[in-house]
Amino acid sequence: MNSGFRRLMRKGLSKREKARLTNFTPTVFASNCNGGVMTHDLGLQFRSPTVNLFIRPGEFVRLLGNLHHYLYEAHFVAGGGCRLSRGYPR
Repeated sequence: MNSGFRRLMRKGLSKREKARLTNFTPTVFASNCNGGVMTHDLGLQFRSPTVNLFIRPGEFVRLLGNLHHYLYEAHFVAGGGCRLSRGYPR
């Protein structure tokens, strides 16, 4: 499909879908970049902790099954061995 045509179609779809929105501050959980594309097309603020990430299906299910742990309690270790503990904004 021609990329110009695809852009035109997405723009038209986005206008119709945006008119139907009732929640203008959603948090989108997606296992790939489709959530970011959808958020961008609707002109919404990126409020997703998974924006533009690819997460394998099994790991994505595990993330969704224990969101509080992975967003607020998990400790991430940077390459230099520093411990970082930072929750997703509430």
